[in-house]
Amino acid sequence: MRNLPAGATDTKTFPDDTLPGGPVQRTVEYRAPFIRPDREQDYRIAWAFFARTDE
Repeated sequence: MRNLPAGATDTKTFPDDTLPGGPVQRTVEYRAPFIRPDREQDYRIAWAFFARTDE
């Protein structure tokens, strides 16, 4: 999947038994391109935002 061209999709269907009422079939669609987020950078941005004072 890592080499799929932009806009290409792949789907996965699986049983989901996380809600009352029994298992149901779920289908998830993955659409390229895939990115790997930088969580540490995301936290730096969030902490800087919440540290601001708008007084």
